[in-house]
Amino acid sequence: MTILKEREKSTMQRVLESLNRRTTLSDSDLQTFSQLEKGFEGEQRFDQFVIEFVDDDYLVINDLLLIINGTTIQIDSLLITGQEIYMYEIKNFKGEYMNSPNYLKTFSGEEILNPVNQLNRTVVVFRQLLKQWQVRMELMSAVIYVNPQFTLYKAEETDNIILPTALPYHLIGLNRKRRPLTRDHHTLAERLLKAHQSEFSFQKKRSVYDYESLRKGLTCVKCGSFELLVNEKNVRCHTCKAIKPLNETVLANVEEFRIIFPNDKVTTEKMENWCGKQVSNKRIWLILRNKYKKVGKTRGSHYL
Repeated sequence: MTILKEREKSTMQRVLESLNRRTTLSDSDLQTFSQLEKGFEGEQRFDQFVIEFVDDDYLVINDLLLIINGTTIQIDSLLITGQEIYMYEIKNFKGEYMNSPNYLKTFSGEEILNPVNQLNRTVVVFRQLLKQWQVRMELMSAVIYVNPQFTLYKAEETDNIILPTALPYHLIGLNRKRRPLTRDHHTLAERLLKAHQSEFSFQKKRSVYDYESLRKGLTCVKCGSFELLVNEKNVRCHTCKAIKPLNETVLANVEEFRIIFPNDKVTTEKMENWCGKQVSNKRIWLILRNKYKKVGKTRGSHYL
């Protein structure tokens, strides 16, 4: 199995994760953050199943974002085999649900849209792309429920769903009908990766947070804690006990600033303040100079 595109946290999740450390999120952002975290955890759980049960002759592309004939689709995981393409929509729902054609319903009366419908729309659009590219492989699809504490009642075999207990058997079953990959399969994967779109244009709107209201200071690269011991070379985290190079920690915090405030300029003075003045102005300047491109020569110079 070859993973051609690793799974990563979305920019929105990273932004809200950073903001959650430095301020109190609005109710809507907190809800979005919780949903993104649970979704990512579910996707990682699925990835572990794939690593454990799928053999080598597969190409895996995660988090694929495509615009096809003006329609945007997002594919959680795509497996290209020597015979078929498998498209998966991954859900990390927890609890007991009743299944119906249009929605899932909890016993408390909460309703959510049925993920099968979302998947079917994605399949229709993706088939258009395969037709345009003259790819004559069969496309299989399924909604994967990965949480072991999920139960779905009234599920039908025709619903293209795979429940947690059935996932290992499904993946093992793929190995039984394995065929060798050819150059055409690799070419298809390369074209899909090239067609992948940046997520920035499709991020959900979030509340606006003022720079001055956010907590300043270095945070741990590993766990995000502010409880750090900083010296000239390293940063030691009191929370998770990780020890990281000072330069690496500063750069991670600079990148955190850049994703929260993509339109703001990165300057030595501002990064010194952002890092809670735990690192000297001169050291910040050296780190920025070695990593980024400097724009301007006056006091108002900044880094890209």
